[in-house]
Amino acid sequence: MKRTIILLLVAVLSVATMSAQKIKKAVYVIDGHQVENFDGSQLNGKTIVKYSIEPVRNIHVIVTSDYKTKGRTISDVKTVTTVTKVDGNSVTVNTTQSTSVDKKEDVLCVINGKIVPYSEMKKTPSSKIDSVTIIKDKGTATYVKYAKEAGREPKCIIKVVTK
Repeated sequence: MKRTIILLLVAVLSVATMSAQKIKKAVYVIDGHQVENFDGSQLNGKTIVKYSIEPVRNIHVIVTSDYKTKGRTISDVKTVTTVTKVDGNSVTVNTTQSTSVDKKEDVLCVINGKIVPYSEMKKTPSSKIDSVTIIKDKGTATYVKYAKEAGREPKCIIKVVTK
């Protein structure tokens, strides 16, 4: 009798363990959108900024540099993933992502009429600088021109003219 009970317990535990080890189909979310049939081609030409995996449900959340940044440098990404519907093998995933951009990116840098990254402006030797203009007034034609070209409204524009 004891032997039969022990065998039944071992059998039940074996079945439970095998069920628990069943690998769930991966769900991919790129820049807040669930991707069907992910094969990697969806990331061609993109830079991955953050990649996280929610292991219990096998949800892969990928944030690229294209995500709501308009080309600015991302300093932090926070992702909240909620599963709203699990139906057999189908999973519906909602993600909320917020990005923080580098504070340096609140400034638009222009050297000799060309918009450049902050890092490039930092490399410009002071001996080669003829003039520096700080533009804060969002109503000026210069501000409007460069903000439109950059596709964003910076706090200010640093316009440098070199010798």
